[in-house]
Amino acid sequence: MKLIKTLLAAFFLFAFYSPAKTLIITPSQLAYVNIEQVYENLIIVENARASLENLIEEKKAEVEELQNDIDELREAINLYDEKEILPENEEEEPGDLPDSKEELNQALSEKEARLSDLREASALQIQQKNEALRISIMSKIYDVIEELAEREGYTAVLDGNIVFFTGEAAPDITGEVIRILNEKARKNN
Repeated sequence: MKLIKTLLAAFFLFAFYSPAKTLIITPSQLAYVNIEQVYENLIIVENARASLENLIEEKKAEVEELQNDIDELREAINLYDEKEILPENEEEEPGDLPDSKEELNQALSEKEARLSDLREASALQIQQKNEALRISIMSKIYDVIEELAEREGYTAVLDGNIVFFTGEAAPDITGEVIRILNEKARKNN
């Protein structure tokens, strides 16, 4: 325990004392923003969620359609086993069902493999789109924070979730960031 305390003390001494040039930030140069609150209150986030939900529904419909085909093939295999596919006096229309149980099983195996591939590909596509949307939105948030910091003369803007005490009141620019981003989103619609 004593070793840990000594290591922590050495770390803090090294981390906060450097013979290099020290940056001193006055409270008037400091601001904070709650990134989580900004993210949750943006029009572009709502639009991104709707876009992602549309993709999810589209992929879900594709999976359901293929699953229905598989269920029909399984039913045809069961009927084939019971010799009830077609009455003897009716002719099978070309292309309706394969000629043998082996062909039905082969078609079933192929569709099950396609279903597995479709599920994996769909999950990956949804994940990639979600990540791309998140990165795009965060980039826009950071751009606005940077523009606002330059305009207002802030040397540092901290995430509001990590600010414990500022000594003097540092401005919270969360509302301004939300306002600017939502105005830009409305102009683009």
